[in-house]
Formats: sequence, structure tokens, C-alpha cells
Amino acid sequence: MSVTTETREGRSYTFRRYERGDERGFLDLFETTWGERRGEEWFRWRFVDNPYLDHVPMFVAETDGRVVGVRPYFAFRMRVAGEPALALSTVDTMVHPDHRGRGLFTTMTRQSLDFYADEDVAFVFNQPNAASRPGFESLGFRRVDPTTTYHRVQRPGVFLAERVDGRGTETLARGADLLAAGYHRLTAGATWDTEDVAVTRTPGVATRDLVRLSERATFPGITADRDAAFYEWRFASPAWRRSTYVASADGDALAAVIARTRTTEEGVTVTQIADVAPTTGCDDWRRGVAACTERVIADATHADVVSAAARSFPAEVAASYGFRRDDRLPLSAGATADGVLCVLPLGDGETPPSWTLHGVSLCDPRNWLLSFAEQDTA
Repeated sequence: MSVTTETREGRSYTFRRYERGDERGFLDLFETTWGERRGEEWFRWRFVDNPYLDHVPMFVAETDGRVVGVRPYFAFRMRVAGEPALALSTVDTMVHPDHRGRGLFTTMTRQSLDFYADEDVAFVFNQPNAASRPGFESLGFRRVDPTTTYHRVQRPGVFLAERVDGRGTETLARGADLLAAGYHRLTAGATWDTEDVAVTRTPGVATRDLVRLSERATFPGITADRDAAFYEWRFASPAWRRSTYVASADGDALAAVIARTRTTEEGVTVTQIADVAPTTGCDDWRRGVAACTERVIADATHADVVSAAARSFPAEVAASYGFRRDDRLPLSAGATADGVLCVLPLGDGETPPSWTLHGVSLCDPRNWLLSFAEQDTA
């Protein structure tokens, strides 16, 4: 794609691919848009170190030599019916507030999609919110399914304090925390027999163990290819502290999870069960996931909330340990997340794109298995 210059509302904008040095403009725009300052180490991990492309997958809009819009992507090697497929996920959609409403988002996204249609990319997926979703749909993306998350709220008082002002807030928050603690004591995995399951915790990402387990079972639909490169890149973000938990019985590994923790800008401490290996399995696999979950919770008493992606985490385990979906009461009453999984196949420029790949429909929500690893999380 060549560099293009267009005039919008009397101002000249240049649209082009990422160039070295744009990271400073990206990080400034990120802080303006999201109110958080990220560093160059984070940028390098997120975009430069991606193992699946030999370039930074980002398109920018600039005016007067300043970056005012960006269209970045994550690249993934996915497995579709067990077959490899290069895919992109849109992340960090940003246009500076002073330059919105001028079509920068549409131009950057359309030019990037045209570019990647010639680069052997099979499809693009994302989980946009209500603000950006209409823009993607106007470019041909189709909705698949709302994005839902399991949350085990351990300190609801933190969230009450954000929403309730006035006298008595602190007392109300303490009372809510006590009620939550009592509820979780009563629902702590009573339905799972894990006495014979041993769980070992390894700081960081135990790549070899995770790859070995991931190779045991292959999800027949659409999910990331969980090879060594995937684990070593995707879970190297400097924003999180990570540990790997492996559950074993009679010397045989049943399942493993990656748990990670960070404290947000609002002061909320979040622990995520970010990924499960293998991604699917039988009863012993679920027992292994249950045992790992129990250990993660025991190690995360300091966390305000423990979360897991509903598309990849077994519902039976979630219910047994006090997790609730954020699209159902009571959590839906205060939920702010409104992401929806959307997808767009890319043609090769000569034939129209197909919504079916290797016999798998891209539009059927049952065909997608995504953890936090495939979501736009820091």
C-alpha cells in the first residue's frame, strides 16, 4: 500500500503503514485515549516481538507530523479444524478526540484490510464494544456472539465504592465483602473430588508442560495454535505477574492453567485464569482444571476479583467455585463490558472471501474457543 494523503474538514491527513519511531506517538495517543501510560517495553512485546509476522502490523493516520490515529493488529496462527491459518485480531482502536468524526478509523481499517488480503491472512476477528462495532460492521464484519466472562467477585466492596457516594459507603462495602466471603466458603468446589490430585505451581509460564498438554487434544473448531512460540510471546506482557499450575494424578498430568495478576489504574487487583491446557477434555481434564482453580483461588486471596473467559473455561467448574457470568444477574446489573465477537474473512483479491474455512463456519459461535489469550488484553 502506498502512502495516501487526504483532506478532511480542511486538514490534511496522511495514511500509511507503521514506521520505526511511531511508537512514541502511539504511546502518547494511548494515554490520551485510555488514561493509562504504557512503556516502550510493553509496545515492543505487543507488536514488535509477535512471532507470526516480520513487521509491525499497524497503520497510522498523521497530521502535521503527529500520529492522531492508529489501526493495530495482533497476529495469531490459528487452528481451524486442526489446520493452520494466519489470522489478525484488531486491538487498540484509537483516534485522537480532536480528530474523530472525520473517517480516519474507516480509512485506516479499509486500507489495512486491503493490504492484508494480499498477505495470506485468512480472516480478521475482534471483540469490539458498542462504540466501535458499527464501524467494523460497515466494513463487512459479522457478529458471531457476545463476549462473556466469568467473575468470582471476592471483594465487592471495591466496586460498590466506585458506584456509591456518601456516608455509610465504607460500612456497606465491608458488609458486602463479608457476605461474599461467606458465600464462597459454602460453594468452594464441593462437587469435585480432587483429593488425589496434586497441583504444582511454577512462577512464570511453564512452556514445555503447556505445549505437551495442548498436544493431547485438538479443538475441532477455531482457536489459537498453542505452540511454544505462542506461549512465550503471548504471556510475556510486562503488565502481568504470571504462574503456571499443573494438576496431576498418579503421576499423569491432567490439566494446567496460566494465572496472572495485575492491579488496574483504578486500584482493582485482578487475577485471571488466562488460559487452560489442553483447551478441551473429558472428566479427568475437568477435575484437573477444578484442582488448579482451587489452588489459584487459594493463592489469590489478595485479589478483588478472579476471572476466566466463558468460551474456554468449563462451566461446571466455574459454578462450583463461585464464578458468575457477567451477562446474567446479579453481575449483569453493573456490567460495563459489551464486547461482541465479530469476524471478517479475507479473499485473495481474485476470489470472494468465504465464510467457511476448512469446512468450519466462521459465523457459528459453537466453533470458537477463545481464552483471554486471544482477547485484546494487556
